[in-house]
Amino acid sequence: METILNEAGENIFWAKRIPKTNKVFFNISLLLVFTIDLLIVIISSDLMIFWVEMLIVLGIFLAFMYIENNIFAKKFKLSDSKLDGLIYGLINLRNIFLFMNCIPFIQLLGILLSFWFSIIFVPIYIILIAFRFRAVNINKNIIAL
Repeated sequence: METILNEAGENIFWAKRIPKTNKVFFNISLLLVFTIDLLIVIISSDLMIFWVEMLIVLGIFLAFMYIENNIFAKKFKLSDSKLDGLIYGLINLRNIFLFMNCIPFIQLLGILLSFWFSIIFVPIYIILIAFRFRAVNINKNIIAL
């Protein structure tokens, strides 16, 4: 997938798509955890361990969202890379699996998928982001010449 720049010369993936996707998934997860899930825990306190796990997942989600929306987006939104489509796809998969951890009754499936996905996701994500940083630095050096 080819990265597209908007009229302002900004990379659409980092200027719009990734931040918006992260915010939508996080806000829906936050709403679920502090409404339906909290109500379930109030009714049945035996399920508190699952709610605590949901809070941990929200913390992980928040950390990824902060880094991607505030650090990576600022660094990458004025540059172009073919890796951005792949990174965007991985971020969407991660968001879906983390979101599944906040849905009652399928939370265990979400935990399982998140665990196995993270074994694959984290190394690939780190490598892609490292290459993406390298591409930005190479572009800066070319422009400086």
